[in-house]
Amino acid sequence: MLRTKRLGLGIAASVTTLALAAVLLAVPSPQARPTSKYPVQLRSLLRLTDLPPGYRVFDGSPESGLGGLWCARVEPADPEPALERFIAGQSPRGCLALFLRSYRVPETGPAPLVVGSGAMRLGSAAAAEEGLDVAPQLISHAIGDELPAEASAAPPVGDRARLFHLPPAYLFSAREEAASFLVWRSGSGLGAIFVAGPDPGANDRSALVFAERQQRHLEQPDPFSPAELDDTEVGLEDPALRVPVYWLGPRSAGGRGLPRLRLQETASIHTRGAGDPQLALFYADHPQRRRYEAVFMRVYSGSQWRRLARKRERLPGVPRCDAAAHPLKLGRGHAVVFSGRERRPAGCKGPGPRTWTLRARLGRAVVIAATAAICETCASAGRGAYNSLRGMKAIARELKLRRR
Repeated sequence: MLRTKRLGLGIAASVTTLALAAVLLAVPSPQARPTSKYPVQLRSLLRLTDLPPGYRVFDGSPESGLGGLWCARVEPADPEPALERFIAGQSPRGCLALFLRSYRVPETGPAPLVVGSGAMRLGSAAAAEEGLDVAPQLISHAIGDELPAEASAAPPVGDRARLFHLPPAYLFSAREEAASFLVWRSGSGLGAIFVAGPDPGANDRSALVFAERQQRHLEQPDPFSPAELDDTEVGLEDPALRVPVYWLGPRSAGGRGLPRLRLQETASIHTRGAGDPQLALFYADHPQRRRYEAVFMRVYSGSQWRRLARKRERLPGVPRCDAAAHPLKLGRGHAVVFSGRERRPAGCKGPGPRTWTLRARLGRAVVIAATAAICETCASAGRGAYNSLRGMKAIARELKLRRR
């Protein structure tokens, strides 16, 4: 759900590489809706519990049940004769999950920047062997119709495996990254692991580790629960966080005309640029609807806030135009609710919609909250119940410390 869950939290990925992984692993581009079904191919994928801490599911969402997973038939454009025969004879269908590393926890195992997991089930071992034979043609359709380089020897996994390399490129960050594809047959099934990171040798070793873990699912594709792919609280568990985590819990209380909000996304921020919080949280009421109400929260440490106060005339969370402050007493701290208008292209002229924001000082943390009305193609100042003095007061009084 790219239009909602990843909004504003700094999670990005290369469209080219996502398309590459999608073609290899027999799925459409990530714009397709995630499936909530449990075909055997889907049950043969890696889960978050198979990866070290710090990973999130690309395009995942607890609201979609099993967000971040895609299943579809293999339909590359203009396939080569061997690939065309394979598709015509087998009508292959596969599933994909893609995991992006948000942070690294030392001594928890291999941690490449990106891990992709794919699986396909064919009618027989011979059909799966035919699919393994055309794996380089599948990959080629996503890398400029050039065949990937095959390693002279593939690691031992399943019944037969093939290892492919892509040259270094700027795939998922500003650093050059190489990519490894490990594809193997296990009985009548095919497994695939895609790994991207700066060290080609480390990529190969990581691919083998994750392939061995996925092999267990290929051999025994047990059902799994959405909790095994729920990355909602990953950002809150970053050991590098140096700020108390204040939040509304997995769900807000709501009531008295205020909708219940569900936590959709969290992100620990490592850039430490001017004005960057240490933590960002995103809540929403019904993100699967075309329009819904959302609350964005940012958490700063006290020392960060003091530095910002010394350098900036206007602190984060204060509307640009006609700002007014409404102090609020809290039992464990204090807060200010601001009202005002955001600057339009013509400056502050014209009435424009009013927006309400919150700044709460709680112990060693400063929490900023703002609302937004989200649709499929836009994000603007909130129009819902939380965009009010009453709504901001409710958020302030509901903020609580999360115990790690």
